[in-house]
Amino acid sequence: MRGAVLLLATLVLTGCAGLFGRQRLSPQLHWMRVRDSLVVALDSGRYDAANRMLATFSAANAGSPYAADAMYWRAMLHLDPRNGGASPVTALALLDTAAMQPAFIERHAEIALARRLARQVHELATRNEQLTQEIARAREIAAGAQQRAQGERAPEPQRNLGDEVQRLREELSKAVADRDRANAELARVRRRLARP
Repeated sequence: MRGAVLLLATLVLTGCAGLFGRQRLSPQLHWMRVRDSLVVALDSGRYDAANRMLATFSAANAGSPYAADAMYWRAMLHLDPRNGGASPVTALALLDTAAMQPAFIERHAEIALARRLARQVHELATRNEQLTQEIARAREIAAGAQQRAQGERAPEPQRNLGDEVQRLREELSKAVADRDRANAELARVRRRLARP
């Protein structure tokens, strides 16, 4: 009798805990709420908050198809040109992780396209940085040459230096145009993926 009463009390308390305790959302419902919050965060430019939200969701729902979606969208955040903390290298790592998820087997083409874009954005950013450094060095050389020219009256090196600066500016313009094309392609892919 005493055992039956104890068992009954345990069942009642367990039932009450289920009714009044914190109920966990299904991964699908949780993902819908995270996506809604993500849109609000992106519209207000809060990329760090959006990234943390997606990372927390992925960790809490590891193994679900929605966790793979969250990783994919984290990668897209790192490719967004408006994101000051963007990192194409991090985007590539996230895309590689998402590509290994069973939920993404049928989305191989989308992952491959996003990886190509991430690689191209990384290459363009690296080249842009190199060209910026070369232009800064060329300006330093030009300033030194101009000081020497004022003392020595040697105009010939200035002309060659001016040609080099012009060449570097043209390369930088080309790199910026390539980056803009890559960003436009990325925006097109995002619009395509955002459609239900």
